[in-house]
Amino acid sequence: MPQRITTLTHGRAMIITDLHGAGKVYDRLRDKFLEGYKAGALHHFVICGDLIHSNGSEAEDDSLRMLLDVMRLRRELGDAVVMLCGNHEMPHIYGMPLSRGHIEYTPRFERALVDMDRDPNAIFSRDDVINFLMNLPFYAFTAAGVMLTHAGPVKQIQLLEVAKQVAEFDHRAFLQRIDDELNQYDLDHARARYAINMGRDYAELASHHLAVTDENDPRYNHLLRSFVYSGKPEFELLWATLFSRNENEFPNDMRRVVDYADAVKQFLEVMSEQVPAYPQHVVLSGHITVSGGHQVVDDAHLRIATYEHARPNDDGEYLILDLETGVEDADALVPLLHRTFD
Repeated sequence: MPQRITTLTHGRAMIITDLHGAGKVYDRLRDKFLEGYKAGALHHFVICGDLIHSNGSEAEDDSLRMLLDVMRLRRELGDAVVMLCGNHEMPHIYGMPLSRGHIEYTPRFERALVDMDRDPNAIFSRDDVINFLMNLPFYAFTAAGVMLTHAGPVKQIQLLEVAKQVAEFDHRAFLQRIDDELNQYDLDHARARYAINMGRDYAELASHHLAVTDENDPRYNHLLRSFVYSGKPEFELLWATLFSRNENEFPNDMRRVVDYADAVKQFLEVMSEQVPAYPQHVVLSGHITVSGGHQVVDDAHLRIATYEHARPNDDGEYLILDLETGVEDADALVPLLHRTFD
């Protein structure tokens, strides 16, 4: 089985997306799943990425607590709990900043990880968290033919060899190559260049973005990795996979609907070849804001928003999917949606 694809073949799955540090919403949905799990009505809890990084204040951000709880549930329930990698989880694997406008997402979470390592009562360590993130799949294939993703179809994935690269993507091997190449640099010069580019002393940047203050810390130079991975085809493919803008990457003209439909169909075909036993017919994703709690983007693509990306948030929705009942198009999934706050 390719390491970035997991399969769900039996029972019923509760599928949520993009909670972004909303702890009370997570607790509500987790408890609803556990109630169904204990009753035998639900068998899988699937989180389609972007569990972390609140747009609100630090006091309102439950990102680390939520992630640690998912890790705990994985220990207790095993494969009944599935989390996919989202674009907000990925930066912590690579030691890279992530921001949008004036909001900086990664520094707060990195500080929380360092604080956890200083807590003698902590159950998990920072290394445990990063290893967990590194092992997250990108996709969950289902026997129902519904492919669960974070960001959705990727127009760059149209060929079998590209699909195979994504399905087998190895963060550890890629990072080892990046770090080996970085270590051939004059690191003092690289830090000086980075500081000039950013308009701020490198030590300040490492402290701010990585919560690292010791130059001997192995993570101190992680910001410099961008000099190496930028422009590499492997990184461009990873970025496209987790940051895809779907139909918005196509020209907004009369052909957009047709061109996007063709791209989704081809994406499903080449990805299905990675696990031939389970051909996938429909993509379910989150990642992008919708009016209400869902959007039928295409006959083969349903976008849902469980909380953060729903407008308004209180109209968020999640999906209950019978994994053994075939689904042929996105419209067939709409009756299976449930309101987050009902």
